[in-house]
Amino acid sequence: MNFGFSEEQEELRKMVKRFLDEKSPESEVRRLMATQEGYDPAVWKQMAGELALQGLGIAEEFGGQGYGPVELYVVFEEMGANLFCSPYFSTVALAANAVAFVGNATDQATYLPGIASGETIATVALTDDAGDWNLNTTSTTATKSGDGWIVNGVRNYVTDGNIAAVIFVPAMTDKGLSLFAVMGDAAGVTRESLPTMDQTRKQSRIELKDAPGALLGVEGAALNGLETTMQVAVAALAAEQVGGAQSARSKPSSTSARTCCSTWNRRNRPRTIPPGPHKNATTNCPLPPAWPSRFVRRPTFTALRRIFRFTVALDSPGSITRTSTSSGPKAPSSSWAIRPTTANCWPSNWAFSPTCSLTSNSPAAARSWT
Repeated sequence: MNFGFSEEQEELRKMVKRFLDEKSPESEVRRLMATQEGYDPAVWKQMAGELALQGLGIAEEFGGQGYGPVELYVVFEEMGANLFCSPYFSTVALAANAVAFVGNATDQATYLPGIASGETIATVALTDDAGDWNLNTTSTTATKSGDGWIVNGVRNYVTDGNIAAVIFVPAMTDKGLSLFAVMGDAAGVTRESLPTMDQTRKQSRIELKDAPGALLGVEGAALNGLETTMQVAVAALAAEQVGGAQSARSKPSSTSARTCCSTWNRRNRPRTIPPGPHKNATTNCPLPPAWPSRFVRRPTFTALRRIFRFTVALDSPGSITRTSTSSGPKAPSSSWAIRPTTANCWPSNWAFSPTCSLTSNSPAAARSWT
């Protein structure tokens, strides 16, 4: 079974990378981070008109390209590598999938063509005012009003909520959790920008007071579709983070994320990664090593002086038990009972006794665990 990308998917990657390298240099990212909108409308239109990225995963009958999630993840990976500022995640990963998984054919024909063409920016307001992700306990409600619905409640941490033309809002009705489309500029909708740590992705708090909404799909039957939407969106976000991590490793930067990644490699790679390639066949991402289970727990020397007993899992069934005779500031006299293992599982500066116990008073030996 081949878990690699196809030739067509790699061509898509190259195309998106060339576009983003040109449109999303660091200077442009910093400029857009400082704006209220957080994206460039001209670039957004160009993405839709020349690359058709907004409609990549939308069915052809609704104006899209009909590709699957893998192609979308390729795009998200490259966007993560360039810190691309746009409402692509909220519109494509969240809104388009919510319509596809919750809405019926009429709903899809209403909303998906605008998303595919780049004319519609949309989002899904998943969390309530307390930030709770449990859709079964959402505090937002919707009630019948004539031929339509009115929605009341507060949604928080809404990605791109300030610029979305359509906000898809989960709300409780008499029949259960349902999904409603609320226009961003509708009466009764108040939007407030939130400060965020990641300024490349804007968030909002949205208050709904008798806001008119249009029901998607079947009343009370939105839960499964919204849970699937979140799963797909989480995978897209993970692909984005893979791209960011790859870029951080290849281009050291002063930013905290890249500094952290660089520090991890300096501290661990020489000691823990043996020679040879370590690639994820699905993402081509360099992977951290498969840590030997004996190193899962890595207490510092300071901790070793104070812990009287601990257990570490072995590669084979069994455990290692250390008993310390001292907890003072000096290195304690320690005995290790080992069952079962072999000498080559341990650093060379530990000595084995004929009774299969291990003794060391060497601070250097203890530090080999840090």
